[in-house]
Amino acid sequence: MQFTLTTGIGFWPAAFATSALMGAEHMFNPGWTVLGLITIVGFGLIACFLLRRTGDLWMPIGLHVGWNWGEVYFYGVPCSGLMGRGHLFEGRFHGPAWLTGMPFGVEAGWPNVVLFLIWWFIFAKWLREVKYPEHDASAR
Repeated sequence: MQFTLTTGIGFWPAAFATSALMGAEHMFNPGWTVLGLITIVGFGLIACFLLRRTGDLWMPIGLHVGWNWGEVYFYGVPCSGLMGRGHLFEGRFHGPAWLTGMPFGVEAGWPNVVLFLIWWFIFAKWLREVKYPEHDASAR
């Protein structure tokens, strides 16, 4: 979808559209919050940024899989409002929802916003070259 939209409207408009769609899809999960949906859109934009700088999907997919695996299996906490079966540890959260993100998951807490800003800065410094090609629909 990102590639197809990029050919018609450009990379960043397509990134915002696909990220917004990703956020909208999570509205069907239990316990969603506005901040949770905003951070999911933010994660989508980070994934698109990684796609643009690496030229392929492996790093964004790996980041997403690692995040979900850490929440669901390793820590045993909700991931976007959903609990997995079986986990290594059993995480428990104490504190306000703005800090913990519960019941939706840690992605719905303000510390996650800070984490995403740190990620964006690190990825921008580390991956400086744009490797995802521009596809202009008017060139055809």
